[in-house]
Amino acid sequence: MPYTQAQIDALRVAIASGVQRVNYNGRDVTYASLDKMLQVLRVMEDELATANGMPVVRRSYARFTKG
Repeated sequence: MPYTQAQIDALRVAIASGVQRVNYNGRDVTYASLDKMLQVLRVMEDELATANGMPVVRRSYARFTKG
């Protein structure tokens, strides 16, 4: 079952508010860290896009340092 836009919006609001507890459909979820919340948000967005027939595109950039 793909995630809903309401779940994604609730997670975004929690991230923006700086809280780690989110309520989805009557269930409380407490995340361990902001990094974990961002990781879950990416998964939710990818699954919703795939369910709606949209391709998931990721960009990577190479970084180089002298040393």
